[in-house]
Amino acid sequence: MEQNHARSKGVWLIYYKKSSGKKNLSLDEALLEAVSFGWIDGRMHRLDDERARLWFTPRRKGSLWSRSNKVRVERAIKDGIMTPAGMAKVEEAHLNGSWNFLEDVEGLLMPDDLVQALGDRPPARERFDALSSSKRKQLLAWIKLAKRPQTRAGRIQETVRLCLGEKAWKDLGR
Repeated sequence: MEQNHARSKGVWLIYYKKSSGKKNLSLDEALLEAVSFGWIDGRMHRLDDERARLWFTPRRKGSLWSRSNKVRVERAIKDGIMTPAGMAKVEEAHLNGSWNFLEDVEGLLMPDDLVQALGDRPPARERFDALSSSKRKQLLAWIKLAKRPQTRAGRIQETVRLCLGEKAWKDLGR
């Protein structure tokens, strides 16, 4: 990472799963290292029963920061492993607003228009509230990331339909 972080477009990390019992770099260590150089994890693929691979790339301008990656940044700074490249990505995120963009999503705060739409259909609201926090975050982020008001309204309606069982997860956005 130290030698190639500034010129590589990405790298696959192949690692052994905890369940394999084989020693290697832990996933948490890999994620901490990536954040310290201003990189982010992406797609994960299972290779076999013991191994998986995870794609890492440099963060792009405007890339949103999850709470877990913010915690990793704090840890990298505290542990003295944050690099100038990583710190530059953090500073850029503070300046362009991407650092805090997902705060309400991470806090599971529902926007008023979604509250209204779910409130109009009580069974949908009950099912939304029963979703796991990760599923609710996924929906809240999807709604928040809509660029146009009509796209946002459509995503809210799809969320209601999903909660009513009229739409499948795999069909969101279609």
